[in-house]
Formats: sequence, structure tokens, C-alpha cells
Amino acid sequence: MYLRKKQQTGLGLAAAIFLIVVISLIALALTRTVSVSADTHTQALLAHHSLQAAESGANLAINRVFPPQGASSCQTWTWQLSDYDLPGCSARAVCSTTVVNGETFFTIESDGTCTAGPLQTQRGVVVRLK
Repeated sequence: MYLRKKQQTGLGLAAAIFLIVVISLIALALTRTVSVSADTHTQALLAHHSLQAAESGANLAINRVFPPQGASSCQTWTWQLSDYDLPGCSARAVCSTTVVNGETFFTIESDGTCTAGPLQTQRGVVVRLK
């Protein structure tokens, strides 16, 4: 009934190695998918923060063009927004004037930039005021 060792053949070891390799490849693919998903989420969050920074820069510039008190000014401003709960973000607003039919219009172009590690995003907002 018992076969000699020379006559025994089987796929046990080969099947185990194949199974280990396949499971390892699946685990590696899953790890890469999770990593790409995390980077995509971080990039989307930074883009949203950049838009908020651009809007904040435009609002701060509007306050400089039409101040509650004192003289107005139309120039270029830059703000670091870490103090305003936007860490790693800055805003740059450029003000220009245009006169149409004797009326002065102000144009504010604000760019928000946010950086986190190697990732950086930038968004812009344009506001025209009369």
C-alpha cells in the first residue's frame, strides 16, 4: 500500500509557493491602490484650501480697496494664511483700475497657493468692483 519515496510525486510544494506569490501580488496591488487614493485625497484637499486662500486674498484686498476708514489703495498684496487656519497657504492679490465712461472699476486677481510636502496646488479668483 505504501509507495516508496521515489515513486511519490506531487504538487504540494509548488502549489504552496504559487499561492504565496499570488497572495503577495494581491497585497502589493491593494497597498498601491490605497497609497494612490490617499495622495488623490490630499491633492483634492489642498486644491480646496487653495481656493479658500484665493477667496480670502480677494476679500482682504477688497477691504484694502474699500477700507472702513482711511484712504483706499490699489496695489499688490501678499499674505501668509497660516494664522487664518490655512497652514502652508499664501495668497497674492493684484489690484488694477479701469476707467469706463468716467467710472472707475477695480479688478482684483487673487491667487491662492497651498503646499504640503511635495504636493502644491494653486487656484485663482477674479473680482471686479465698482
